[in-house]
Amino acid sequence: GYRYPPDGDPEDWYYIRDVFVKDSFDVNSGEIGSPYPDSLEPAAFVRIGKLKFYSGDVCTLTTLGCWRTEYDGESGQAVAISESLGVVMLGTRGGEHPGLYFIRLSDIEAGNYTAEPITKLNGNIIDLYVKDDTLVYFQGFAGLYIFDISDLPSIDTVGFYRSGSDGVIIVEGRYVYRLNTWGVFTIFEVDSTLGIQGKLERGDKLEIYPNPAFAECGHIRIIPRDVDGYAVDITGKVVRKIENGKLELKGLPVGVYLLRLRYDGKEYVKKILVIN
Repeated sequence: GYRYPPDGDPEDWYYIRDVFVKDSFDVNSGEIGSPYPDSLEPAAFVRIGKLKFYSGDVCTLTTLGCWRTEYDGESGQAVAISESLGVVMLGTRGGEHPGLYFIRLSDIEAGNYTAEPITKLNGNIIDLYVKDDTLVYFQGFAGLYIFDISDLPSIDTVGFYRSGSDGVIIVEGRYVYRLNTWGVFTIFEVDSTLGIQGKLERGDKLEIYPNPAFAECGHIRIIPRDVDGYAVDITGKVVRKIENGKLELKGLPVGVYLLRLRYDGKEYVKKILVIN
């Protein structure tokens, strides 16, 4: 079979840990090692292939090339690709210099097996997810992070949750689902109002979702549910009563509203946005 990388010894072993398919490319990552511990320290690798689709369910895959880290004991734990930016991301763990590598797609296609990465973020990476080709979600030992890579090599931190945990993540809309190997399942909601360096965790006693809310979704829910109050528009006019932690949206015009809430003997004011 195909060796990873092609300049490796035929007796070397390789282990694939992750596969990522995006549009016309197939990318996988893993580690290469040697059956002789004293002769070769394991290294992480990424391989990229070109998908070709034909009529029906027929698909072929042509290997375009691969890239590897230095031999320093890293394992290629996770992989993703941004076709619009022409970048492949390889998350590694273990070894001397684990982290998130950003490698040019053109370097891999050209067979530059050890080309210099565009940039690198240090840390042990467990899982990766790329949204809209520019937002990178990654789970590492140090926690869950979201980065904006649209201006590579400049990287902006959009959000983070500094609670170390291994395991995998799935991103669906504004929600991040994480399951670790201890069987703990956590759901995060990414709050668009937090801005740069914002935490994903909620510090308030009251949680409102969804926000923004689509008018056709029916209602907004406030947790805990023993919350009463009312919603006012931008003029201060009361437009809707809130009962049992629920605000009905049917017939409510699109716009910004303030929720005046009573809970645990205190009053709170929260802003919501109703959209089409």
